[in-house]
Amino acid sequence: MSKLFTGRRRGYVRSLGLVALMSFLGEFVRRYLDPTNLVMLYLLAVIISANLWGRGPSIATAVVSVLVFDFLFVPPRFTFTVADTQYILTFVGLLIVGIVISELASKMRERAIEARSREAQTTALYNLSKDLAGTLSLEEALRVILFHMKKILGCDLSIHLQEGESVRLWSSRPGGPEDEYDKMAVRRVLFGERAGGGKTGQFSESNVCYAPLRTSRKTIGVLSYGLPEKIRELSPEKKKLLDAISNQAALAIERIKLLEENRQIELLHEKEKLQTALLSSISHDLRTPLVSITGSLSSLLQEKKKLNPSIEQELIETAYEESVRMNRLVGHLLDMAQIEAGALKVHLRPCDIREIIGVSLEELKEKLKAHFVRIEISKEVGDVPMDFFLMTKVMANVIDNAAKYSPQHTPIDLTARIENARLQIRVRDQGYGIPREDLERVFNKFFRVERSQNFQGTGLGLSICRGIVELHDGRIWMESIENRGTTVIIEIPLNRSNHLEQ
Repeated sequence: MSKLFTGRRRGYVRSLGLVALMSFLGEFVRRYLDPTNLVMLYLLAVIISANLWGRGPSIATAVVSVLVFDFLFVPPRFTFTVADTQYILTFVGLLIVGIVISELASKMRERAIEARSREAQTTALYNLSKDLAGTLSLEEALRVILFHMKKILGCDLSIHLQEGESVRLWSSRPGGPEDEYDKMAVRRVLFGERAGGGKTGQFSESNVCYAPLRTSRKTIGVLSYGLPEKIRELSPEKKKLLDAISNQAALAIERIKLLEENRQIELLHEKEKLQTALLSSISHDLRTPLVSITGSLSSLLQEKKKLNPSIEQELIETAYEESVRMNRLVGHLLDMAQIEAGALKVHLRPCDIREIIGVSLEELKEKLKAHFVRIEISKEVGDVPMDFFLMTKVMANVIDNAAKYSPQHTPIDLTARIENARLQIRVRDQGYGIPREDLERVFNKFFRVERSQNFQGTGLGLSICRGIVELHDGRIWMESIENRGTTVIIEIPLNRSNHLEQ
């Protein structure tokens, strides 16, 4: 209030100074003009006062101008006596016109101030909404809200959000725990759904103001702020702006919470789908080899003396192949579980890619009888930090897929070279290819490309390969043309000496 009174008093003083200035100018030009024409100088003073200092100083300027004009320029001078009664009309006209002009000018000034205030509010809300639109996390949204509110109010703020039965605090001022009174006041506002503050009278013993953050459903939090000592309360414009920003902040917080809830629902839905796919895959892929093993062993046990040696040998081989297949399936499931749990550790050692490829080919020699493998390794390829066992598993998986999904007697090309400080391995077949829309999805768990041919597999191999390659800080992807072949590209960084185990 004292600031407001001081500002108004300064306006009155300046208005009187403006009247004195116009009187000084009038003294110089009065010998060239009739006294009535000097009225225009005082009308100009009224207009200037109304535009700069408002209604009160401009009306005071009009009244003082009449008196000064009468005293200085109307004969007899330096008295308030009027010799010619016609000047009374001039006085009245000057006073009325001055008051009307002051009213109009002051209203225009008020409208201009309101327009600037609305523009500032609109800009503040636009900047807040623009920054909030790009936020996806609660922490980021609250930082944006606190930043904009502190900029507008010019004081530190805190946001208290309800999380179940507890209340969590975010503040623009680091450090300093809440005192017990603040906690009590926040809970009263939050659960009582009333705004309050030391300046509003609800919490008279506090110098902090509290305002609820409301949405259409409920109160989700409380905004608290302490005004500087020189400011008793916010102006009506700032209160309106604070209400608007509080509503926008509440809606943004609710939006992010709903997004998080939707993400959790989607994750649960994906988890259910994954569990269904897992059960379906495991039940099918485990039952098939188990049925074959059980059937073969049952025949061997029941008709051991009657079986032809060649048939007996065939049953034993079938049981063995199906047990190997089941062992591979269980191994894939364990590998995938370790990768997802973060339990699979990479033991890096300088490895020769030639040895890894050689071990993989030896492991797959039975499956590769119908294919010709062409190997081309650049001379510049030396030892690369890798986990020998895991990378052998990756290469075996990729080469096995190349053999499985390409016609018999077609070649498989393996190349290795250095590309941009990375070891790049390419495995190319001349098989059935993969549709463009499935090139990325083949690395998903349990995903299989729909084909007219019936191929056995769990849909886990490539997913495991990606997990292992990424543990090496590398990447794996596919390039394919349908009915012309597929190329699997693996890249492993060369400079990882600081990660090597001693």
